[in-house]
Amino acid sequence: MIFFAHYLNAEVVDATEKTIGKLKDMIARGGEDYPFIEAIVVEKGDKQMFIPISYAENFAYDEITLKIRSEKIEQYKSSLKDFWLYRDIVDKQIVDISGTRVVRVNDIQLGKVEDRIRILGIDMSTRGLLRRVGVEKWRIFRSLEPKLIDWKNVQLVNGALRLKTVSNDLKKLHAADLANILEELTPKQGISLINALEPEKAAKVFQELNPMQRRLLVDLLGEDQAREVLDNVPTDDLADYVKTLNLKETKRIFSYLKRDKRMTVEKFIEYPNDTAGGLMTSDFVEIDPDWTVEEATTHIKNISNKYRSIFFVYIVDKAGKLFGVISARTLLIKDPMDPMRKIMKPLKKIHTVHPATDVKKVAEIMTKYNLFSIAVTDKHHKLLGIITVDDVMRCLMPYS
Repeated sequence: MIFFAHYLNAEVVDATEKTIGKLKDMIARGGEDYPFIEAIVVEKGDKQMFIPISYAENFAYDEITLKIRSEKIEQYKSSLKDFWLYRDIVDKQIVDISGTRVVRVNDIQLGKVEDRIRILGIDMSTRGLLRRVGVEKWRIFRSLEPKLIDWKNVQLVNGALRLKTVSNDLKKLHAADLANILEELTPKQGISLINALEPEKAAKVFQELNPMQRRLLVDLLGEDQAREVLDNVPTDDLADYVKTLNLKETKRIFSYLKRDKRMTVEKFIEYPNDTAGGLMTSDFVEIDPDWTVEEATTHIKNISNKYRSIFFVYIVDKAGKLFGVISARTLLIKDPMDPMRKIMKPLKKIHTVHPATDVKKVAEIMTKYNLFSIAVTDKHHKLLGIITVDDVMRCLMPYS
């Protein structure tokens, strides 16, 4: 295997064997799974040259020979996609997408493909560090093995790329994995990552962070971006977050929220966390009892992008009283002209809980009747919210 450190500080000579300097860096161009090396950075004294890799005739560890005279060299013209191996990658943090973690780069694995040099991966091992300082071959270090990560499974989070673009692979990571990555980045790097995500995905990542990390993220995002992210955070998660803030911070967060959402959050924070009221969310679909199946399904299609998932639909009158419930599956198989009153499960057959119900009792009811969600109502059967099974699990077994 060959590595960038093998060539670092190698003598660079021209076609007349005249030494023109030492190799101090290599320049690659992004955009491919395995980027090609496009140029080498050569220094002699305070003079720096950018030499196209096409001029290189022989690449040896201690000496690189060019096939033309130094005075005929045309300097390499850089591209916006270019990055430098030593300046931008070595000793920097890299997101390992396959392992969903942040690692530090000690060296870069290279390979020759069709007489051109490509970047193949990164070495995060101690041996990679020893290779750079020139003691890799000492007997006491020979047992150390490289720890390689395939280049196509990494995403640069610092340096020249600065997350102007984020790979689709990184964007596809689960929000919990992205939250783990954020924990290992500096605040500046973390904001770069969040800014590169769609607001909906950024909101999901926000939900996975602990209160301190959430507070820091909101502070660093700034007002406009914070509004956009918080607008996509479910009300129950926002209520949980607001409960951790002081009065001044709470007022600031409320100023970012739209009126309806703010009023809902204000209601939710009145309930203790270990009660049904503290767990419930307002993210549910409600429809009129006088609607037909066709009217209900059309309505759901129009608003579905606002919800994480829709398993059940709640039939509620104009006063907010719960009439019944129906599963999304049932709606799909019923006649389009069937009225909701005819096909819904009526209130008397629905299991509901009061906002003051203890979370353990909620879990007991949901487990006993195998419920994915349960409605929270007041004594007048007004629908206040719903509790999903994942919210119960998160409360009983909090993420540490």
